[in-house]
Amino acid sequence: MSYAEGKRRKGKKETIRHKTTATVFASLLIAGAALWMLGILSGDWEAGTLFSIIAYVSLSYLVAYLAAIALSRKYVSQIEKIINEAKAIASSQNVDRRIAVSSHPDELSSLETALNEMLGKLEESFERERRFVSDASHELRTPVAVMRGYLDILRGWGRDDSKLMDESLEAMSDEADRMGRLIEGLLRLARMDRDALGINAGPVGSGALVGKMIEDSQNIRKGRTVKTSKIENFKVVADKDLVLECLRALFENAVNYTGENGTITFSAETKKGYGCISVEDDGMGISENDLGRIFERFSRTESSRKINPSGSGLGLSLVKSIVEAQGGKIAVESRQGEGSVFTLQLPLVK
Repeated sequence: MSYAEGKRRKGKKETIRHKTTATVFASLLIAGAALWMLGILSGDWEAGTLFSIIAYVSLSYLVAYLAAIALSRKYVSQIEKIINEAKAIASSQNVDRRIAVSSHPDELSSLETALNEMLGKLEESFERERRFVSDASHELRTPVAVMRGYLDILRGWGRDDSKLMDESLEAMSDEADRMGRLIEGLLRLARMDRDALGINAGPVGSGALVGKMIEDSQNIRKGRTVKTSKIENFKVVADKDLVLECLRALFENAVNYTGENGTITFSAETKKGYGCISVEDDGMGISENDLGRIFERFSRTESSRKINPSGSGLGLSLVKSIVEAQGGKIAVESRQGEGSVFTLQLPLVK
């Protein structure tokens, strides 16, 4: 049975019910009037009093019933409007549309607001999916094109030139590695978008985190001086492995954008209810124009493309997503030509 047919049958049943109720009230009034007339003719004033009671009760019920009908029709009309708007949104597949919210605060306006919030969540989800597909296709196009170019060279004359073959194979290997890192980063971002990162949070000491980073930095510092400054002892609620991954990414960035004689400094202190761990360098810094978009996916400045051409542009975006998934924040301060300070802000153990 269609929605229109069901609505028609329901309306017919309601009409019959309303007529039946009106007939009952009319019968009560007629019976009361008859009693009143008998009382007048017989001089029995008790019958008249009984009529008054019956009439008062009947009229009270009638008024209440009519008010209930008017109120129910109002709500039914609003519900039908919500249903029609929801169907229009579903048929158009346009989730950026919203249901008009009633001006009077009541249960139905709360329902409309809740439906709009649900549509907002759906829109965000669809937008993440569209952005993921768009970003992935755009970024994967470059390494695929490079590898195809080297394959064409090898097909043409690379077979007879061992040096050219070695260079081509090495370049394709580098692009394959870059593609692998890119795909892994995209998959991790997709998992974070679905809240499926698998965070194992617990109390973690600031000293343990900084100490581990100082130890690990021995193999990747590339001649840079690594030191600590103002290490406060505190504990944060976080996943230790994920926090170390973030700190390692920030440290590697500092190494890439700091000169061979540069200095990288770790510090840890508490600020405004957060445990803050900072990675500071005295390298090239970030321009004011680039500072506002460095955490965007695939965002790479001109200088970063020159210094680290194999980078994917996902590192800082991943760090931001990982930190925020643990209830924290990331902040950056930088001046071009003077260096940068990246700070992880994580919730303290209460």
